[in-house]
Amino acid sequence: AYLHDKHTLLVLDNFEQVIDSADDIAQLVQAAPRIKLIISSRETLKIYGEHDFPVPPLTTPNLKAILSCEELKMYSALELFEQRARAVQPRFEIDETNAATIARICARLDGLPLAIEMAAARIRWSSPEKLLDQLAQHLPSLHGAWRDRAPRQQTLRGAIEWSYHLLTPDEQAVFNVCGLFLGGFDVEAFVGVGLLALVEGEHE
Repeated sequence: AYLHDKHTLLVLDNFEQVIDSADDIAQLVQAAPRIKLIISSRETLKIYGEHDFPVPPLTTPNLKAILSCEELKMYSALELFEQRARAVQPRFEIDETNAATIARICARLDGLPLAIEMAAARIRWSSPEKLLDQLAQHLPSLHGAWRDRAPRQQTLRGAIEWSYHLLTPDEQAVFNVCGLFLGGFDVEAFVGVGLLALVEGEHE
């Protein structure tokens, strides 16, 4: 009733944690027709009038291309890395000596903001070259430096585990099959390996 005649923008973050309240959002929209909502969620609400806008990862350079330091710094992944690295090492700067390495780090992390923030936080103790080498060996051990973040935002393993448990059992089964591949795959390969995994699971 309070919102009925008001022009209001309501922002809700991490709605997947209360996804069962989607019906309440539908009722709110009906009761307050002038309200607009921006909702971040790993699940769609599946209510009438919803528009889904997938958020892509940050841009990373093509590692096969020969780019200058200034060109590399124009990519959003490197921009975030530099920004977060300066939070722990104020004099840090992407320059000709480290730009290519940091580009590889960001590409290794697929442009994912949380992973890039965690990697940048390690600049306090590790050189970019050492960090890249560490990421090539044990990506899930990557962790941040923030005590006030939720457990799922403290480590990359925690973020992956939290996301995994948001999936349905069927989606988890699909995810498990995807994890068997290295370097990408096509639908035919997925179906072939998926059926093989299914048969082996039944035998066990």
